[in-house]
Amino acid sequence: MIGYIQQLAPAAEDWQRYFGVVLDGHQVGFVRFRERWLSDGPYPVNGHTILTFLEALRGLRRWPLRVELLNKYLGAGSPVAETLIRVLYETLATNRVHKRVKVLFNDWKRVFGQVCGYSPEKIKGLEKAYGIGKDEIDYEGLLFAVHTYYALLMKLLAAEVAVSLGDGYLQSYLKKFEEAYYQGHDELKDMLRDVEEGAIFASAIGIKNFLEGDYFGWYLDVWDEQLG
Repeated sequence: MIGYIQQLAPAAEDWQRYFGVVLDGHQVGFVRFRERWLSDGPYPVNGHTILTFLEALRGLRRWPLRVELLNKYLGAGSPVAETLIRVLYETLATNRVHKRVKVLFNDWKRVFGQVCGYSPEKIKGLEKAYGIGKDEIDYEGLLFAVHTYYALLMKLLAAEVAVSLGDGYLQSYLKKFEEAYYQGHDELKDMLRDVEEGAIFASAIGIKNFLEGDYFGWYLDVWDEQLG
């Protein structure tokens, strides 16, 4: 089984993404790589070993929540971060006079300025980290877009974990977002609203006040095709 995984994996760093199962109908064994190869079993086929197998299947549907992967694919400099932060920044600039957006942005600016004591001069150069190449940069708006992106990212990761602990044992909540994207912008917007308003946490783990209102759900009030 170890040799089979090594043949299937594109590279050695991918070994830990595989979970080997050896089954003869009566006994079952498991093989995985965690800094070294680990072999468990053989064990009788029973409720415990079936549960282990189901947990492995669940893991295959989920993106590994490892720091290096999150930073690589979602952190500063990643295509996802650059694209979404740019879209959020441009959407904010276009809708700055929208009543709710204006209120949330100004309140965020007041509170954040009191807590951190920042000034726009201190964050000059931030646009380079996210691939924004305009001549005149609204640094306060850019920082608000960055905060919005990472706040949404944390909420989505929390929702994924919450669903895995609730009734969606073998489901991936983030996978549903991909499906919603292909179904249409309105479907995606409804799912994001469930996250921003905490509905997903109430239904998944029964906590109704998991998320308190914050400044970063403003984009739902000015939703358009570019955001979708």
